Amino acid sequence: MSFLLTLMYHQVTLENSGQSGQSGQSGQVDPRWVNHMKSLVSSNNYQIVIPREKLSKQKLNQLNLCLTFDDATADFYFHVF
Repeated sequence: MSFLLTLMYHQVTLENSGQSGQSGQSGQVDPRWVNHMKSLVSSNNYQIVIPREKLSKQKLNQLNLCLTFDDATADFYFHVF
C-alpha cells in the first residue's frame, strides 16, 4: 500500500524578524521549520516526490512525501528554493 504525505507551509521566516513574507530575504528563518526539515531528512523514511510526478512501482511501496508552499512569498525563494 502506498501513502502520500503532503505538508504545506505558508512561510518559513519568523513573523517579527524584519520584513518576512514579501521581502523574506532579510527575515530570520524559523528554527522550528529548520528542525522539521532536518527531522524529515534524517529519518530517511520518506521518498520525496514532486507534484504531478508519476509514482513508480518502487515508490508505490513506500511512504511518499511532497512539500508544498502556498502564496510563493519571497522567503520561499530566498530560503527554500
